[in-house]
Amino acid sequence: MFKKYGVLGVVLILVAELSIFFKINFILEYFFPIVWWGFILLIDAIVFKLQKNSLISTRFSTFISLVIISAPLWYIFDLYNLFFYSNWQYVIGIPNLLRPAFGMISFATVFPAIFETADFLKALHLERYAADYVEKKKIKIPKIRIKINKILLFSMIILGLVCLIIPFTMPKSPLALLGWVGFFLLLDPINYMHNDPSIISYIKKRKFLTPLAYFIAGYICGFFWEFWNYWARTKWYYTVPHLGPKIFEMPILGYLPYGFFALEVFSMYYFTRGLFIRAEEKIKKRIKEKK
Repeated sequence: MFKKYGVLGVVLILVAELSIFFKINFILEYFFPIVWWGFILLIDAIVFKLQKNSLISTRFSTFISLVIISAPLWYIFDLYNLFFYSNWQYVIGIPNLLRPAFGMISFATVFPAIFETADFLKALHLERYAADYVEKKKIKIPKIRIKINKILLFSMIILGLVCLIIPFTMPKSPLALLGWVGFFLLLDPINYMHNDPSIISYIKKRKFLTPLAYFIAGYICGFFWEFWNYWARTKWYYTVPHLGPKIFEMPILGYLPYGFFALEVFSMYYFTRGLFIRAEEKIKKRIKEKK
């Protein structure tokens, strides 16, 4: 069964694409949220079709939480860019009164897009085909023992803090781009220590599909972000020099951080969710104690 909202997703994408062909300026001004909400609805419907399980259809509360925290957390990266990177700027043609709402609705798609794309990749069960191929070809894969200890975890946290501090001290240096991995290095070990979902825990259990799915999802979304941004009227453009020829608005080497950004999205979401869950547990505990 293909969910009806998937059809709506197709319609939204077609409306956005046709606006490019027919040069419908009004739609091109609001192009980003139209096409990305269409993308999210479509890919979720495809995921449900493949595995009878998806964010919107069966994990709606998770989907809503992704939508709610997506824009606020994305604005952290915007603030870094505003004060330290100065790597991109926005061209906004819509009325000033609508800009805050437009920004929130647009950036509310960032986290859901990454998670939906990762779910799609996992739904393809590529690891099964890879395992069958390895077995068929009798390829011997060495078993590497993966040790996760406190030294490693705290080293990652410290390194993450360093990566996030570097833009403050060297804002125009290429090293400032380490901020794109800082949140992952900082938050993923904390998630692991609190038994929240983490990339580290997947690697420890030798379940590499999920980390790989998110990493690749970052590049898939990155491609479509840049592709659709190129045609939009309200858009961003880059001021980064010396990163090679451009593919759409993005210099070719500028695509490299997208995979790491997806890992940050994963870690930032589960860290935020963990904070709310633990806060809720404390409130419930206090209420019980008062009774």
